[in-house]
Amino acid sequence: MKKLLIVLVILAAAGAAAWLAIERFGLALPGSGGTRGGTTARVLERAAWEPYGYQLREGPRRASYNLPAVIKVEKGAKPNVRFLLDLQDRSNYYLVEFAEGRTRIGKVESGLETPLGTPGTHGLRPGANRVILKRRPDSIEVVLNDAVAARAEDESFHGGSIGVGSIGDSATFEVRPAQPCDPVYFADDFMKTASEGSTWKTVSGTWELATLRNPSLSSNAFYYIGSAAGDKPGIAVSGAWFWDNYRFRAATVSQGPADVGLCAYYRDPDNYYAFRWNAQAQPGGAKGRKQLVKRWHGAETILAEEPGGYQPGVWYEIEIEAVEDRIRAFIDGRQTLAARDPCLCFGQIGLYSAMPAVSGAHFDDILVQSVRGFEEDFSTSSAGRWRQLGGTWSRGAGKQGAAWHVTADAPAKAVAGSARWRDYVLTTRVRLPDQAVPATEVGLVSHYLDETNYVLFTWQPAAGAARLDAMVEGKRVVQERAIVLRAKPGTRHLLAVEWKSALATAILDGQPVLSAWVPGLDEGAIGLYAAEARGLAFEHVRVDFPLPPEPVLTTHEIFSRELTMEVWAGAANDWEPATESLGGAYTELYWHRADFQGDASMQIELKEVELEKDKAGSVPAATLPRSCRMVLSAESRKGALSGYNLLFAWPDAAKGETAYKATIARQATTVAERTVPLASPVHRLRFERLGNYLIASVNDKPILHAKDPHPLVGCRAAFAAQNFPLPSKTPATAPGGVKVYSFDRQDVAVFSDTLRIYTFSKAASDWRPAAGTWEISNRWECDPRWSFFSGVPEGEALAAIWNKFGFDGDLSVEFAVGPKMETARGGTAYRYTRDFNVTICADGKDLASGYSFFYGGWDNKETAITRGNTVVARCAAVIPRQSGIHRRWFYLKVEKLGNTLNFYVDGIRVLSYADPTPLPGNRVALWTWGNGIMVSRVRISASAIRPAEPPGIPRGPCRSVYSQ
Repeated sequence: MKKLLIVLVILAAAGAAAWLAIERFGLALPGSGGTRGGTTARVLERAAWEPYGYQLREGPRRASYNLPAVIKVEKGAKPNVRFLLDLQDRSNYYLVEFAEGRTRIGKVESGLETPLGTPGTHGLRPGANRVILKRRPDSIEVVLNDAVAARAEDESFHGGSIGVGSIGDSATFEVRPAQPCDPVYFADDFMKTASEGSTWKTVSGTWELATLRNPSLSSNAFYYIGSAAGDKPGIAVSGAWFWDNYRFRAATVSQGPADVGLCAYYRDPDNYYAFRWNAQAQPGGAKGRKQLVKRWHGAETILAEEPGGYQPGVWYEIEIEAVEDRIRAFIDGRQTLAARDPCLCFGQIGLYSAMPAVSGAHFDDILVQSVRGFEEDFSTSSAGRWRQLGGTWSRGAGKQGAAWHVTADAPAKAVAGSARWRDYVLTTRVRLPDQAVPATEVGLVSHYLDETNYVLFTWQPAAGAARLDAMVEGKRVVQERAIVLRAKPGTRHLLAVEWKSALATAILDGQPVLSAWVPGLDEGAIGLYAAEARGLAFEHVRVDFPLPPEPVLTTHEIFSRELTMEVWAGAANDWEPATESLGGAYTELYWHRADFQGDASMQIELKEVELEKDKAGSVPAATLPRSCRMVLSAESRKGALSGYNLLFAWPDAAKGETAYKATIARQATTVAERTVPLASPVHRLRFERLGNYLIASVNDKPILHAKDPHPLVGCRAAFAAQNFPLPSKTPATAPGGVKVYSFDRQDVAVFSDTLRIYTFSKAASDWRPAAGTWEISNRWECDPRWSFFSGVPEGEALAAIWNKFGFDGDLSVEFAVGPKMETARGGTAYRYTRDFNVTICADGKDLASGYSFFYGGWDNKETAITRGNTVVARCAAVIPRQSGIHRRWFYLKVEKLGNTLNFYVDGIRVLSYADPTPLPGNRVALWTWGNGIMVSRVRISASAIRPAEPPGIPRGPCRSVYSQ
């Protein structure tokens, strides 16, 4: 009986392994002859161990690393070498096999070997072979002799040992120490003197650091200038050899006409990739162009090219992104070129200039960040990348291009990616069947963990019905429905799902159609879905991981300590104090001065401080009941309760409380609340408005949410704190004190995708000059230390500059402005001062196409609003032409709310106008006429911000009211 039980246990284990093979890998057992996914199934084999004589060592204690090695092969030998990664035991690990004419990746699980990824078509060659095994949390990439030989995606194993072995003695190997590969982050604004050294190495050409006079008192005094040497371009590089999967951004300006650009994956002068761009007007009448170039072993190949050059004298933000085998180039945030290449693996960053030494190209504001990506065009098959759960899936390439075809009666999924993915945008392009089937469903799976935990967005093209379902632990926790778009057979459509925090938004052909708050599914893989489908084809899948947002900051450290500039430069200026009665007690609120149209979030970082005991040995401040209020979408004139409020209260020890309490209110009405037991102290609070959802998070974990079917339209944000000792006022640390968490105003940050802030401490790459000269220059001739962004006309005419972005819906523009001193025209008397002007709702070409706001217009005779060429509102308020404005900054604000226009000067509304037929434009410009102006800060808020204008728009004529 005992032997029989042992036999049964062995058979059960074999059955479990068979089931695992079929369900997890889509593979058939020996003799089954089955197929899956339209291809012949591979029979699982038991992995060989003894023939390789593996040498094992302790593996790197990191999830991301590069493992360099050298494999030497004798001439005429038939090598077979295997590397082991993440070895758990002799039955569970990854393998990389090198042979003559072949490189492949596999996984051994429970002793059974299965292939991963796409096998490489080249392998070891006689002599020394350079190998780098790139292990990342969810992928393995093999670089052989400077080219990617194989790549696979899997996250089954992490940690463990590494090993190497070979069959026979035809190859020898040397394994070098692993290189840790932390996420890439590198920033350089060149704010350093030449004596401080540089992180940049000159490869060719001439590179120098240029500074303005008295850089410590300048808005932006430093930039890097590069020029060519003869027929060789100037190249300067920085970073590490092993950097990969990054996005490299820089601001650049050139007077033309030669190339400027960026290098990526730079290894040496003969091996790198470059994005290069020349001016629109070329010698001999040729037109400009932009190129992605590969330089490989000294030979140059153009990977992608498009017409269109830059405009001399205009700052642009250029970017190059390299992820896996794809490389893309961007100008002002717009993708302009893309290519694929198997040699993309790693390398430094570089600046590129073919400009002659007499002028050079200017670079500033370097930023390099790690990026992730997933892209599938179904042109090749990659074992293990997709896991098929139902249906029949087959790859095909016809007249309409490569696609993944699916036939499914019952619901079917194909899942890929990592269970650790979060905050991503999943997009697919789908081609509907040529014959309509009313019940056909197509969709996307996201945050997939298993068949009991996932989110599903489905669309019935024939009926136009959309559905968003969320399953958590086998229970449907979300079910949203909508009638959206009916589609014709054979048409193509874009489906997408965007995740922000725990909020999923379903998008069809660019339009959001459904959204849902999904608790309990913070992360997960992606997938495709089909049901009742015949001839349905997925043509492309992409996953993007947006970079973290930057907070709304207007602090300018250089100027914040200058008394005359604190109105716009100091940290405290972002928050305006006010007192209001809340909950039966007067509360000090701090209102952010910016407008936040639509989505916004506020975050408070709490720091640990220590309070001293009093003479009696107690710390009364540490026992007081504490709370924090965060306000979004309010109207400051109506108070905090006009918006959304998050009230977060700490336990009141005097009442014996042990749990925190969180409450979300809409205009003083509670819409969600709960008590929150927390094991660790609160160090971060966040309150977000995303669409019509409100989310509260503690220590980055969502704890409470509410949905508002009729979102508020207010645009102000505020916070208040009760019984929080400010860190700046806390006594010095003393032995025996009590530790608490507290915060000050500088610890409160607000984030918004619909707000742009410009302090001009960075290059003005979001702006395009249309007339006059716009640059960093001195304000005062009598004190040339202070430099700011300035606009100066050419003669007594126009100086105008357009913002490159489009601003839709409700809009506000604020800016701090002052006169530029011109001694020859009157010195500090400023009798020439006039026209501090801004235009909104224009077309980006003609100032008279929008609404213009004049402060001191018509030679400082009046202040007015014009609609096109017509004055629609005016008043007698003008710029005070006197010596008192020598160091003064004027703070102007204009806003459009619905069809109403308002004009404020130093916080006082001076004009208002309601337009029964509002203008349709969405462009913003700053301008003056007949004198120079200094601009220290600009803030633009709108309901929505559209992408920047196409790059290379010519300067051209710019008309204004004065042009008549």
